[in-house]
Amino acid sequence: MCDAREAKKQQKDLFALNLFFCFVFFLLFFLLKRIISEVEQVSSVAMADLKPIAECIISSG
Repeated sequence: MCDAREAKKQQKDLFALNLFFCFVFFLLFFLLKRIISEVEQVSSVAMADLKPIAECIISSG
């Protein structure tokens, strides 16, 4: 009887652990998505700033 209770407790503990890891994974995914989005925005702005400089260099030959 004690083994059945212990097995049920372990099952609950594993479920809680899996739930925790799912939450951590979701949080990391969300944060990485935000970071990538911000990097893309900064890169886009930098490219827009560099384009006129490159055009000037090319036109001055």
